[in-house]
Amino acid sequence: MNSCNCRNLEKTLAIKSSRDSFVANFKKLETSNENWAEMFKCNVCEQRWVVQVGAEMDREYNYAFKTEVPTLSAFDFKKANFDLEVHKHGGFSNDTCMILGCEQKALKGIAFCPNHKL
Repeated sequence: MNSCNCRNLEKTLAIKSSRDSFVANFKKLETSNENWAEMFKCNVCEQRWVVQVGAEMDREYNYAFKTEVPTLSAFDFKKANFDLEVHKHGGFSNDTCMILGCEQKALKGIAFCPNHKL
């Protein structure tokens, strides 16, 4: 019987191995060229993943996001990118964002909140 590791993986995850090896046991469901992403479903547990495409061209990691939504059109890319920035910076600092009038916490290591870094 096949097994998978989906349950043990984080909700937002940098794909540090090759993207192809990460999705090797997944079925591709759809592609969004506009958002540079594809939706996959694990062949074992049926966990859905939204996986970035093309970040390696900028020498960056592609990221994968666990999701329960059935389609890419239902996936909240804005929230995913917000969560990704929080993940990349290791959370929030105790400082407030430097943008005038913004009262959100800044990300660790920079002077801006996720909304203003994007």
